[in-house]
Amino acid sequence: MDKDADLMRVNGELAAARDHNERLITTLRDAREQIVSLKTEVDRLAQPPSGFATILIAYEDATADIMASGKKMRVGVSPTIEITDLVLGREVLLNESMNIVSIREYDETGEIVVLKERINNDRALVVAHSDEERVIRIGQPLIGEKLRAGDTLLCDMRNGVAVEKIARAEVDLALSQERCMTSPTTWVLVMLLRRA
Repeated sequence: MDKDADLMRVNGELAAARDHNERLITTLRDAREQIVSLKTEVDRLAQPPSGFATILIAYEDATADIMASGKKMRVGVSPTIEITDLVLGREVLLNESMNIVSIREYDETGEIVVLKERINNDRALVVAHSDEERVIRIGQPLIGEKLRAGDTLLCDMRNGVAVEKIARAEVDLALSQERCMTSPTTWVLVMLLRRA
C-alpha cells in the first residue's frame, strides 16, 4: 500500500510539475512576443527623421530632380518605387541618405494665384498676392486641364509648382474671411465694388 500511495503522490507531483512547466512555457512565449514587439517599436522610434520634397522630374536611371527646403537636388529612387509615379508636383518622402523611399499625395496647401497666361503645356505666367508676376510649372494634375486666364490655382511658391485648380467660389469665401478678419472696412468696399 505504501507503494501505491507513493506512486499516486509521485504521479500527482508529476502532473503538477507538468502544469507548472506549461504555464512557464506560455509565459515565456508571451514575454518573447512582447520583447519582439517592443524591439520593433524602439527601432521605429530610433530611426532618423525623414524629409519631404517635391518632384520636378524623374529619370529612367532611377534618379530624380527634387526641391527640398528650397534646394534643387538630384537624388536616388528606391527600387520599390515606380519611376512613372514620380510626376511634377508630387510630394515624396526622403530617407536620411536623401533617397526617395515613399510617394505621397500632392500638397494641399500653398498660395492662391491667378493665371495670367499659359506659356506652354507645363509652364504658366501667374499673378501672386501683391500683383507679383511669376513663371511657374504646371503640375501633373493640371497638365490635361483646360486653363484660362483668370483661373485661380493652388501653387507651392517655394517650388514654383501649381497642382490644383480652385473653384472661384472657394477662393472668394477664403479671401472674404481673411479680409473680414483683417479689415472690415476693406471687406465692405470690396463687396460693394463686386456688386457694381
